[in-house]
Amino acid sequence: MTNAKTTIAKMPNATLPTLKTLALFCVLLAVGACAGAHETATPVSDETFTRAEVDDAVQQLSGEVSENMAVALNRIFADYGAPNAFITGEETSGALIIGLTFGAGELETKSGVSRQIHWQGPSIGFDFGAEGVQTFILVYNLDDVEKLYQRFPGLAGKAFFIGGVGVTYLQSEDTILAVMRSGVGIRAGVNAGYVKFRREATFLPF
Repeated sequence: MTNAKTTIAKMPNATLPTLKTLALFCVLLAVGACAGAHETATPVSDETFTRAEVDDAVQQLSGEVSENMAVALNRIFADYGAPNAFITGEETSGALIIGLTFGAGELETKSGVSRQIHWQGPSIGFDFGAEGVQTFILVYNLDDVEKLYQRFPGLAGKAFFIGGVGVTYLQSEDTILAVMRSGVGIRAGVNAGYVKFRREATFLPF
């Protein structure tokens, strides 16, 4: 009986180190979570690509810089200057009033960050047809790669077309995307919608 009483008396004191350890673990876990959230940021410098570097990237994607592509790039550079990042990839889309777009490519920044990236989005409007295209996206005012993973609204009716090359401007806050498309398909009309960029591919367009 004496031994049993002694054991019961000591149990509360024995649990104190465990409680302190658990509290310390929780604090460290919270600090680690905050640190992890901070580490997800991927800053991008304001250094920009030269026109020659952009031409080289377009040529690697399509095999050549056609006259129409050169004219489109001239206009983009005249509107916004040199980009500090670009995306090269491919895109498929189709529309019958309501449209869907899916794309995938690689992001390159002047500061050396490289990422695989995916995008998709819905649209609605007086829009019919389908296309599979090579896509080259010039990115402006991007200070953090993480800011790309969001929706970029745009109005395709404001796009301009030069031969077989179309350019659409999208914008979210200060970040501007000049989306060049060149490929095969028949699609015509005006639509409104958005493009959402993701880290992973998905069949969901929203």
